[in-house]
Amino acid sequence: MNAKRMDRKTIAVSVDIHTALSQYAETQKISIPKLIENLVGFIPVYETCLKQELTNELAIAKLAKQAIEDKPVAGKVWDKPVSTKTMDSFSTWMTKLYNHNSNAKLEDRVYITQRLLLNLTNGNVNMISKAFKDKEAEIMAHNANMGIDETTNRKLSHKIREEYGTVSNWLTIILA
Repeated sequence: MNAKRMDRKTIAVSVDIHTALSQYAETQKISIPKLIENLVGFIPVYETCLKQELTNELAIAKLAKQAIEDKPVAGKVWDKPVSTKTMDSFSTWMTKLYNHNSNAKLEDRVYITQRLLLNLTNGNVNMISKAFKDKEAEIMAHNANMGIDETTNRKLSHKIREEYGTVSNWLTIILA
């Protein structure tokens, strides 16, 4: 196999610098050229340090202090929490709907939508929306495989309206 060799340029560095580069590259299990490529990516950091008159030690201390401040602390809210109750409910209803559709006659199948899942789970809108978007391709494929479309739930709604009210009420009762 003929590997194409990259064009190279030789640079002169002191023996001490070469030794330092070699030792670090060895500990990181990368080649010296790869290490130098990585270091080139830090030029903007270097320039920022120069502009702010930060020595390496001061820059490292600032970064370390920031990393400590950014660590989660008990009782401190960092990101919106993910409600396991909402996500568990979403997963449970997805399983129930998939199973229902797989075992039901065509006229009793349900077209799975984000709104339907919101109604069934009574969960956080943003969390359900994200979960739905994450599984949207899978859900749409399921709907298509079941031979159902956007009109399915309207037809089903007319059929069950008097006894159950809404499709989500009906599902809550029959899939309890």
